[in-house]
Amino acid sequence: MSHAAQGLYDPAFEHDACGLGFVAHIKGTRTHDIVARALALLDNLSHRGAVGCDPCTGDGSGVLIQLPHYFLSRAFGACGVHLGEPGTYGIGMLFLPPDADARAVAEAAIERLAAEEGVRTLGWRGAFLATGAWGVVLVPLVWLTLREPPLSVHASKDTVLCDLLAIIRSRGILHYLVMYAIMGLTTTGTIMWSPSFYSRYYGMDAAQAGVAVGFILGGGSLCGSLFGGLIITRLGRKGGDRASSFMMWATFVSIPAAIGAFLVNNSAASLALLLFWTIAACLPAGHILAIVHGLVEPRHRSVAAALTLLAASIGGGIGPLLVGVISDLVGTSNRGALRIALLGTSVLNIWALIHMYALVRCSRSLGYRES
Repeated sequence: MSHAAQGLYDPAFEHDACGLGFVAHIKGTRTHDIVARALALLDNLSHRGAVGCDPCTGDGSGVLIQLPHYFLSRAFGACGVHLGEPGTYGIGMLFLPPDADARAVAEAAIERLAAEEGVRTLGWRGAFLATGAWGVVLVPLVWLTLREPPLSVHASKDTVLCDLLAIIRSRGILHYLVMYAIMGLTTTGTIMWSPSFYSRYYGMDAAQAGVAVGFILGGGSLCGSLFGGLIITRLGRKGGDRASSFMMWATFVSIPAAIGAFLVNNSAASLALLLFWTIAACLPAGHILAIVHGLVEPRHRSVAAALTLLAASIGGGIGPLLVGVISDLVGTSNRGALRIALLGTSVLNIWALIHMYALVRCSRSLGYRES
């Protein structure tokens, strides 16, 4: 955008300004992480005061922080100066002459000027300064023992525990992991016990039941994942939250199909409902995996994916065991024990749907979109 010359303004004098950045905690919490991020921000500013003038000694830019009251109160307390409460005093950093007499004259002048402005000088504190032989000794010591903060915040070497805690604290991630564990539980429990169900209730031999269930689950999951990915891609191009809405509706429709597959008394109808459940449940599979990328920082996505697989594995391990335990509790003499157990685990999908709804709300509040 260009502006015409007006009054004292002339566009010919337009030029870039020095860079400036702000880092803050929304709740006002004071942490060293804010300073580390501010240093990373400063390092990434391409234009700042005197940049490039002397690349060997730096450009003089720095970070302005809040007064460290706890440190200052202790440091000045050792000098016999009481600072008072935070906000009632200020600090001035001055470069004074090294000669004692000249420094005393400068201090007196500063105190006089401060008094003329109605400001009382509380005291002076000399900064640590190492010159001569002491400086020569301390230079290698400091170089060996101290390290500058990383140039980028994301380059910091966080431990695996720090990564895990950061992921768990991310909004919506617990809903995501619980949802995935429940889905793993119900899916694996159904897969492992369905052949026995069709052999026991519909008179199929083990080979027939295994082939039928394997074909339905394998082919249905392939078709569901493929067509679901295509549908969600098209919905994502239209913008909005259509993909998330489709994910919830597909999961919602799959629940009565899963329950109906173990309620009907006709084998063909049961297998058809099982196929419908498999396709509908797999339609949003890709989108469910993609949502986690919007919940965590990019550097945590690999660990989040590993946690996803862990949740699915835990649920998958519990699912078949849970079906067997429920069937035994109902009673081995009860012919409908396995049917009741499979129906019970299928109903758990409602619980997964509740967490899915909470997950979608969290992703929307964070501004995640499928475009």
